[in-house]
Amino acid sequence: MKPTLRTLRRLLLLLAVPAIVPTPVAAQTPALADLPEIQVGQEVEGRLWAESPESLNWGPFEVFRFQGEAGVRYVADARSGDFDTYLVLAHAVGGITEFLQEDDDGGEGTDARLRFRLDRDGTYLLVVRGWGMDRGRFTLSLAELPPPPPAEVRGLQVGQPVQGELSLEGSLFETEWGEEIPFDIWTFEGAAGDVIQVAMDSDDFDAYVELGTLEGDQFTSEASDDDGGEGSNALLHHRLLRDGTFAIRARSFGSWSAEGRYTLRVDPYVPEVPVRRPIAIGERVEADLTMDDALLVDLDAVWSAPTRVQEWELEGRAGDRLEIRMRSDDFDTVLSLGREEADGFYRELAFNDDAPDDGLNSLIEFQLPADGTYLIRARAFNAGSTGRYTLEVNRGG
Repeated sequence: MKPTLRTLRRLLLLLAVPAIVPTPVAAQTPALADLPEIQVGQEVEGRLWAESPESLNWGPFEVFRFQGEAGVRYVADARSGDFDTYLVLAHAVGGITEFLQEDDDGGEGTDARLRFRLDRDGTYLLVVRGWGMDRGRFTLSLAELPPPPPAEVRGLQVGQPVQGELSLEGSLFETEWGEEIPFDIWTFEGAAGDVIQVAMDSDDFDAYVELGTLEGDQFTSEASDDDGGEGSNALLHHRLLRDGTFAIRARSFGSWSAEGRYTLRVDPYVPEVPVRRPIAIGERVEADLTMDDALLVDLDAVWSAPTRVQEWELEGRAGDRLEIRMRSDDFDTVLSLGREEADGFYRELAFNDDAPDDGLNSLIEFQLPADGTYLIRARAFNAGSTGRYTLEVNRGG
């Protein structure tokens, strides 16, 4: 599982701060004005050696300053035949060094490369280091990049796969923390009520797919998926809420491995129907959730990630107050109570993940609104979790 943006940024800060504001053990870091300067369009040579300042965490490093301009796109490369280069970008203002970006192997082989656009004028720092106590010679270059080309909007037909290729020389968008991500835009026609499945597969990068709208060149995301498919492929399920043209932004998860070929496909989603078993009020049953059980997507449920699920049919009357409890020592349980609609889709009425008094087990307390057949869905919190569980239905107080 990938960390959230906030967690990842915090992690990068922890990793980068020792390199930018290190604890020197071999030499003192010079004042900002005394740091060597690199000009845009210039390549300089340097080395990590015994006289380089050192971080207790990361070993020797060298710092170069440059004057950056707001709105300009740059590329910085740190190359070495002696060690695996690591490059950090920071902003120095008012005596405070602010971490912005870092890269390990974004260039050729083990060379580092940073592509970035600055949002303000000022003095910026490029920090070159290796891993551990790596030492040796390196070159550092800084160049201005032209604006990326506008995205080519291509159409696709539902049910027909298309091929694409992402490149850092193609269309790019900037994330909120400065990464440039290559992307393609595809459009298709849909109708309100259609339930679709969008699959993006790639052997070259971690696929990430977004579904939304396109106004001019502005894409607005309404739903997205990272690893819903097999491995690091993306698989998104979504119910369309209007008639019209929909847009897909096909991209990678991050910029560190962002280029390569992919396949994209939009299909109608046909839900699997699990085998249904009966359960009565006052009954307790034991069952095993396995990888052979149906994989369902509850589009209207609070919890909508694809999971293995079992269904239990319950006959009830209007006004019945029920207490439905699911327990397992093997996985984190999730319970849902609902009814099947005329179109065959499941409409959720109640949901619970963790009961307030029972750890990772689940509890639903609910009063039935009408006579009829209700469905209890028993599942795990994580899609790959399986094991034995108990389910019991009792009258509530």
